[in-house]
Amino acid sequence: MEHTRIIISDLHVGIQDEFDIFANPGSNKHALFTGFLNYLRNQTEPIELVINGDFIDFLQLRPWNDLNRKAALKKITEIVAKSPAAFSSLGNFLSESRHKLKILPGNHDVELAYPEVGQVLRDAILQSVPEAKDRLDFFGPPDSTRTTYRPRINGILVQIEHGNEGDPFNSLNYTTLFNDAEMGTKEFSYPPGTKLVYDIMNDFKEEFRFVDLLKPEMPAVVLILLALKPFMTALGIPGITVNLMGAVSNSVEAVLRRKFGGEPLGAKPSAEVPDSDADALETLLSRTFPDEKPPKSWQMETFLSGNEEPGAAPNPTLGPRFTKVRLWLLSWALQGLARFQAIKQGKAIFNNDHPNNPAAIGARTRLEGDVKVVVFGHTHEALKTEFTEGLYVNSGTWADMVALPQNGREEMLKWLDAVAHNDFERTAYPTYIKIKPIRSGISVSLNLWTDVGEQQLWAKNI
Repeated sequence: MEHTRIIISDLHVGIQDEFDIFANPGSNKHALFTGFLNYLRNQTEPIELVINGDFIDFLQLRPWNDLNRKAALKKITEIVAKSPAAFSSLGNFLSESRHKLKILPGNHDVELAYPEVGQVLRDAILQSVPEAKDRLDFFGPPDSTRTTYRPRINGILVQIEHGNEGDPFNSLNYTTLFNDAEMGTKEFSYPPGTKLVYDIMNDFKEEFRFVDLLKPEMPAVVLILLALKPFMTALGIPGITVNLMGAVSNSVEAVLRRKFGGEPLGAKPSAEVPDSDADALETLLSRTFPDEKPPKSWQMETFLSGNEEPGAAPNPTLGPRFTKVRLWLLSWALQGLARFQAIKQGKAIFNNDHPNNPAAIGARTRLEGDVKVVVFGHTHEALKTEFTEGLYVNSGTWADMVALPQNGREEMLKWLDAVAHNDFERTAYPTYIKIKPIRSGISVSLNLWTDVGEQQLWAKNI
């Protein structure tokens, strides 16, 4: 009997501490996940559960500046010890012999490719069901599964991958990683996004806990950190920490100066940014917006109007009128997020197509030959787009997220203040994809898991 595929991604399981974005202290997320897996376990049809990358989040754990293999082994050992329910519930799901589990890589859990690291996770899942080892398919050596899974479901070819390939900050060479794991070499290089997290963002999240809760890391988090610079000064954050963002900051400011003439932004920074770098950054940032367009003039009027805040500290980088710049940066950062668009659209966002979303554009290139459905994760945005060539669906995330502000000047300033003082609201929207064989083909649906069970957000028969 053909398996129904259930696809989840981006759990980002950590150690249930204050930096764990899957389940921080006091969260009910482990209970919610256990309930979801019990629901799947009790289904009469055979289920193959696919965890499509970023199951584990090594980047959350200290030491934040240590990327070596021994540190990864120590981190996974701590994760399975501190979050046992996530793994025992997967074992319970596998206790029914009709079910299978497949784990694919993301960009936050590539260390699982190292056999000794992956084995710790295997053992944690199979602890109560060692007989299920042949129904647990794990990416990387020594298994044949690597980064992409292409099942043919009721005659229709589906391509499942994490979706970081083509992301300029998080694309990586998995082949080199697997070669290192198998041969003991050290040729693998982490992508810029990982280095950005380790070298810059982990320093900031000691003070600003939103950093790991607003995905992806670029460009939204960096732009908001730039908008928070005045707050950083007011809160007494050491200048050396702020200066860690120097290169990124100068690049963004160079784009702003070139767009708006430089006068409102004060003197130019001492470090000049080559035009080519500024052009590349401007292209990247503009792609985050609907229709690939940056904020329009009306947005400038809406978000940047108003006087300087009373008593605000001077900012040597952005000049005295930093309130306007902060709001512009915040507007730019948030409007590229589908979750921000959903504030106005509501649940209709799941029935709308998003063909200009960068991930959708990348997924469309996979819709060739016999491939009719492409499934990504990575972006933490549960979206679908129906192209003439086929269907793209994103599974979203089970990780916590920052509740976003309404679209308006006062709401945005209030939200920015809450972010600066770490009293913002967390939210979660655990979504998943179901691909079920039906008489004439397959049914593809995007679903939400809640305390009361499954809620279908969108569905299509192919």
